[in-house]
Amino acid sequence: MNKLSPKQGYRLLAALSIVAVVGLGAGNRASFAHTIHSAPKFTIRNLGTLHGGFDAEAFAINNAGEVTGQSSVVVRSGHSNTVTTHAFLYHSGRMTDLGSPPGALASYAHGINASGLMVGAVRTRSRGEKAYVARSTNGHVEWEPLPGIDGRPANGMAAAVNDSGAIAGTTSGRAPAKWNRGKGRYHLHKLKASRSGQAFAVNSRGDVAGSTTSKTVQAEVWLGSGKVVRLPGLGGRHSEATAIVDPSDSLIRVAGSSFDQSGRNHAVVWTLNRHGNRWIAGRPKLLGTLSGYRHSEAYGINRAGWVVGIAFNKTAFTAFLWRSGKMTRLRSLVHASGWQLTWASGINDHNQVIGWGSFHGRERPFVLTPR
Repeated sequence: MNKLSPKQGYRLLAALSIVAVVGLGAGNRASFAHTIHSAPKFTIRNLGTLHGGFDAEAFAINNAGEVTGQSSVVVRSGHSNTVTTHAFLYHSGRMTDLGSPPGALASYAHGINASGLMVGAVRTRSRGEKAYVARSTNGHVEWEPLPGIDGRPANGMAAAVNDSGAIAGTTSGRAPAKWNRGKGRYHLHKLKASRSGQAFAVNSRGDVAGSTTSKTVQAEVWLGSGKVVRLPGLGGRHSEATAIVDPSDSLIRVAGSSFDQSGRNHAVVWTLNRHGNRWIAGRPKLLGTLSGYRHSEAYGINRAGWVVGIAFNKTAFTAFLWRSGKMTRLRSLVHASGWQLTWASGINDHNQVIGWGSFHGRERPFVLTPR
């Protein structure tokens, strides 16, 4: 999924997913103003790495608690060992190596739905990254390339998938895209963009969140109907929509970030309300930042309105949880020694949070589960 390092790729491609919570139905009518007076507490699980890898990142979690992401891995190549990256599935307390399809050098996973379908990309020897889906059944992994306009495997990256199998991602030339499955195969639908853009997340309705780029970077939602809703920013020249949920038939919530005129980046949530056949986006709700950090970005939101992401400055990152109008350092909600929680990348409807951090000085992915 990354032409850059995993962490840089996630920043630039929201790879990054990526981080969207998928498979969210319309039955939950939880209020965004839902008030919980006591701070939640979590237990933490270290997901580890693959085959002696030195680091790993968790990018997506479904409501069954299955996690996908990527890990460095040591593989035998001829008479020497080579370090590469493989996608993984974490299920029932075990991390499974998804490997990579024949001819690929590396694999990356960024989204997972309720049936365990995973999406991401593979890196090839000849033409860079290709968008792929992966299924793991009884230890057997099946890889399927996503098509481009010409029907051949698409250059690009798949970032998120919903429970119906609709996939959001980016094709070559930084074109936002959506793939739908019909008649036994996937079909590509390029999303309208001024010049270029990226699609980061998809909700259960098939609405896609992302951004388009011309003179500025503009957060947008591509509705399943084909219409586009531009999300208002804070006056700066850059905004991104990185996660999307639909708690009801008349409500959509989108998490992301927006710069103000001073160059400060803010984690925000947009609320879209249905008025007849139209969807209207309100002004972004600022989530704030943490003491000692200038910027913040949101990467995950669930149907209850809980938001996760990062607060950061030039030299440091830390993960946050936002709920009931307050942003909290995620580490303060976990009683465990040896951890620094650097990045929160997703949250499911059971309030399980995923991300990665430093455990005794080594980067490790984690799952936080409410006590």
